[in-house]
Amino acid sequence: MKAAILIGDKTDHGGVVTQVDQTFIIDGKAVHVSGMQHFCPKCRTIVTAIAGSQSLIINNKAMIVAGDKASCGATFISTQNLLVRE
Repeated sequence: MKAAILIGDKTDHGGVVTQVDQTFIIDGKAVHVSGMQHFCPKCRTIVTAIAGSQSLIINNKAMIVAGDKASCGATFISTQNLLVRE
């Protein structure tokens, strides 16, 4: 099971999710969707979220879940388990 990525969640490169879709909230926090960006401190650049699956769509964009990658290769790590997909 892969949990949704929310504002404040991190990557294994130390990046922090700051861009979110405010129309979909889980436990008071908005979700991160494909195409949104964050700063990667390891790579020292702005990177883009890439969804590994199109199974959860919000406003025509795939929701990012744990294990999905950023354009630099960083892996997203979730801090919640209320919304998960297989």
